[in-house]
This record gives sequence, C-alpha cells and structure tokens, in this order.
Amino acid sequence: DVAFRYPDYRAALRTLAATPAQYTAGAPLTYTITVSNQGPANALSTTIVDAFPGAFTGASWTCAASGGATCAASGSGPVLTEVIALPAGASIVYTVAGEVAAGTTATLTNAAIAVVGAPATDPDTTNNTASIDTAPVAPDDTILANGFDPPA
Repeated sequence: DVAFRYPDYRAALRTLAATPAQYTAGAPLTYTITVSNQGPANALSTTIVDAFPGAFTGASWTCAASGGATCAASGSGPVLTEVIALPAGASIVYTVAGEVAAGTTATLTNAAIAVVGAPATDPDTTNNTASIDTAPVAPDDTILANGFDPPA
C-alpha cells in the first residue's frame, strides 16, 4: 500500500484587536485582524470569515499582504469572507473601519475564523479563531462639576 500524506499547514489567526479599546455609540471603531502561516507548507486556499456585530455599521476593509500572501485589496459589507493564499512564513493584516450605531449600549463581540482548505490539514486548529469584546465607554456620572462650592 502507498499512503499519501499532505503536508501540515499552520494557518493561524494571530490577533483581533479593536481601536479604540472602548467604543462610543455613533463614533468610528476599527478592527485589525492578523492571519499568518507558520509553515512548514503553503496554505494556498485559506478562508477567512468575520461576521461583524450587528451594531457595527458601514464596514469597509483593506488588506495588506506580506511574504508572498495574496488577498483582495479591499471590500465592504457586514461580513468579511475571503479565500486567501498564505505561503509559509507569510501574513495578512485586515484593517476594518466602521461605526458603532447610535444608541448602542451593549458590549460588542466580534469573532473571526481561518479555515485551511482541502486537501490540506491543519494540525492545530485551536489557533484559528480569535474574538474580542469591546465595551462602551463608561458614562460620565459627574453630578457637580465644581464640587459643592459655588463657581468662583
């Protein structure tokens, strides 16, 4: 018998970050998604999916590839879905800009996933998902701006 073994692919969703760290309803919010391939083999058919929170509106993204990786330069919509090529040692960074809908008060949860395409296998799928919770800025609860003394 002859057994064929495909090389292991190590695509990993490295980070998912939000800027600013806390949001203000009605204001801009940016997510940064970093995906990399630690090798030893190329991952030429990796699907990236990020369904943005419902209160994150007007999403548009750009993609910066390095190390021979390929991705679409930009896109927009409530879901980022893209098949990318990640040679060993390559990485891709998505910068997603949008706005938090006015009146939003709940914590925004965003999760992204990287799925290595067949016939490849990924020996460590535990690092293919990243998520972040972004809370609202705490309201200003100042009652008396000048304390108890009358303004000078």
